[in-house]
Amino acid sequence: HMRQGDLTELLGTFNMLFLLVAASYAASVSFRDLGRKSAATSLLMLPASDTEKFLSRWLLTIPLAFLWLMAIAYAGDYLSAFLAGIFFNTGYKGAFGWNICVTDSLDVPMAAATMLFLQSFFFLGSLLWPRFSWCKSLLALILLICLCIGIVMTVIYSLRVDSGMSMTVNILDRSDLIVTLLGLAVINFIISFFCFREAEIINRW
Repeated sequence: HMRQGDLTELLGTFNMLFLLVAASYAASVSFRDLGRKSAATSLLMLPASDTEKFLSRWLLTIPLAFLWLMAIAYAGDYLSAFLAGIFFNTGYKGAFGWNICVTDSLDVPMAAATMLFLQSFFFLGSLLWPRFSWCKSLLALILLICLCIGIVMTVIYSLRVDSGMSMTVNILDRSDLIVTLLGLAVINFIISFFCFREAEIINRW
């Protein structure tokens, strides 16, 4: 007999992983046609400005894709709740119920900022590596995270050695982290736009 809390945690984790992987994959294929000469030529021949082409891909693979994936996730969650009631008799109401998931006023902004940052990173990756973009972007993200952790740990260790005492460093609270992630997302999208313009110039020649 599976407890409701265990089922909520299991399916909630699965749904979140589904959203993260699916949303990042949708962003990573935004400009995969630039990896093929014929498709890149077709993109160049479209009667639209660089800004219009870029924004059309952005709208399709970032906000619209996320809304579509959220709809799928919610539908799957309610189906899970229905099946759990039949097979496990848990009274499971769904992992996406706000009374279950939201325990802090910053939970939703934090989740949204994290998702937007991941989408922006993989969106940029689709321009840097049009072929196998998702795998290459994921590897780059992992390496970047490891590098950041290494730098932070080195700085903290140096401060402890210099001060000769144990110390706890609180680098960012949640509100600062949300602002940081949103700022990084905006930077990624701006870089993406200029990378797109550069890719258009290269393919024209």
